[in-house]
Amino acid sequence: MEVVTSQIVTSFPSINADSVSFRGRPRGQPLMFNGRVFENYETIQDWFAAFKHSDSYEKSCTTYMAEYCEFVGKDPDALLAERKARLKADPDDRTDEKLLNRWHQKLLERHAAGFALAKYTAVVSFFDKNHKALNIVRFPTVDPGERREYRRLRKEEILKMLSRFGSRYRPRNMLLVGAESGLRIHHLRVLRVKHLVKLEDGSRDGVTCEHWRDLADLKSPVRISLPKRHYFGKKKAGITYICGDAIKSIIEDLKARESRGEPIGPESPLFPVYATTVRPEVRNGQVRTTYFGEWHPPGTPVRLRASGPGSRNGKLVEGVVEKISVNCATESTLQYDMRVLRERAGIPFNKEEERPVSIHSLRKYLRSTLDASVANSVMVNVIIGHSNAVEEHYSGVRHLQLEEIRAVYESAMHRIAVTEEVDRPRMLLLETKIKTLESQNDQLQELKTRQELFETQMQELKRQNADTIRHYEHLLRQARN
Repeated sequence: MEVVTSQIVTSFPSINADSVSFRGRPRGQPLMFNGRVFENYETIQDWFAAFKHSDSYEKSCTTYMAEYCEFVGKDPDALLAERKARLKADPDDRTDEKLLNRWHQKLLERHAAGFALAKYTAVVSFFDKNHKALNIVRFPTVDPGERREYRRLRKEEILKMLSRFGSRYRPRNMLLVGAESGLRIHHLRVLRVKHLVKLEDGSRDGVTCEHWRDLADLKSPVRISLPKRHYFGKKKAGITYICGDAIKSIIEDLKARESRGEPIGPESPLFPVYATTVRPEVRNGQVRTTYFGEWHPPGTPVRLRASGPGSRNGKLVEGVVEKISVNCATESTLQYDMRVLRERAGIPFNKEEERPVSIHSLRKYLRSTLDASVANSVMVNVIIGHSNAVEEHYSGVRHLQLEEIRAVYESAMHRIAVTEEVDRPRMLLLETKIKTLESQNDQLQELKTRQELFETQMQELKRQNADTIRHYEHLLRQARN
C-alpha cells in the first residue's frame, strides 16, 4: 500500500486544484467580548443548553448576540442581570424591548429585512431561553417582496460544479447525494454506510449496508434510512432515495479510503473529516490536533505550519501522525465546500432578490424536479419531508407503502439523476409489460393445471363409466340366461 507523505496542513483551509476544504473544520479565533471568550458567558451556555439546535444555528446566533452586546455596550450576563433587576422593580419595564427595536432599525439600514429579522430573533431567543422573555407587542415581519430565498440549482449548473471538485470525493458526493435525496444539511452530514438500505424486508428500517461491497449489486434507487429521531419535528427528513450515479461515486470513495488503510464498516461516514494528533519533529514541539482531508495511518510523516500568530504563512515543520480518527463533517465544513465550488464554477445570483446557492439549493433542485415530473403531490411531500405522514409512519399511527413511494421517485429518476443516463419512462413501461406478462403467465399456468386436473378427472370418469357399462351388460346377460 502506497502512503502519500509530506502532506501540508495549515491553520486555515487552503484552496487548490485537488481539494475543496483542506481542513475538516475551518475555524478562526474564538469570538471575544471584553477580553473573555463569548461562548463562556454563563447566560450564553444556558441559552443553548435549553433546547436542541444545530452547530450552524449556535454559531450564527452567538455572532448575532455579540453584535447586540456591542451595540448596548454590555456583556450578556450583565444584560440579563439588569433585566431581572428592572423587572423586579417594575414588571412593566420595556427598556430591553426599546433597545432591541432601536437596534433592529439600525440593522435595516445596512441589511436585508430577512437578515435583520434573523438577528432580531436571536436576541429574542436569548432572553426567552434564559426565562426572562421580552414582551414583543408586534413582531417584525418581512414582506414577500423583500424576502430573499436560496437560489435553485439547475442540473447543468450542478454538472458544472462537479467539474470543479478536483480529486476529492467529499464535495462530489455532497452534490450528488444532496441533489438526489433532498436532505437538509443536518441530515446530510450524519450519513454513514449503515444508512443505505440494501434489502427491503417490509420493515421501516430495512436491511442496511455494512460495507461498500453491499452497494455493488444494488438496483437504483437506493433508500436512505436514518435513525428514527430524524423523522420527527419541524425540519424532519423525508423518506427519500439516491440514484445509481451517487451510489457509484460512494463506492469509489470508500474503495479509495480503504486502500489508504482506513477501516471501512457500517459506521464509516459518507462525508468524513479526520481529527489527527500530530507531533512536530522540532525541539519543544507540542502535540497538536488538526484536521486532514484524507486518512493518514499513525506513523506517517507530514508537514504542517508552525503554530502561533501568523501561522497561515508560517514556516513548514516536519511532524508525525500519532493518532487519527474519522468523524462526520460539520455543517460549516459542507457549506464551505459548497461555497468554494460555486465560486469556482461561477454560479451567478441576483443579490437583490435571492441568496447565493447553498446546500439548500440542492434540496430545491429535487423539489422542483419532482413537481415537474410527478402528479402525486402527497408523495412528493413525503419524499421531501414536508408531510406529517412521515412522523405518523415512524410513530406507528399509520403505515406508508414504501413501494408506492419508491415508484413515485423511480418515475422521476430520469430527471433526478445528475450524471446517470436513465431512460426511466421506457424502462418503467418495459417493467410494467414484464409484470403484466408474468401475471398472465401465472394465470395461464394455473389454467393449465386446472385443465390437466379436469382431464384426469374426465379420464377417471370415463373409466368408471366403462366399468359400470360392463357391469350392467354382465347383469343383463345373467338375467337372460
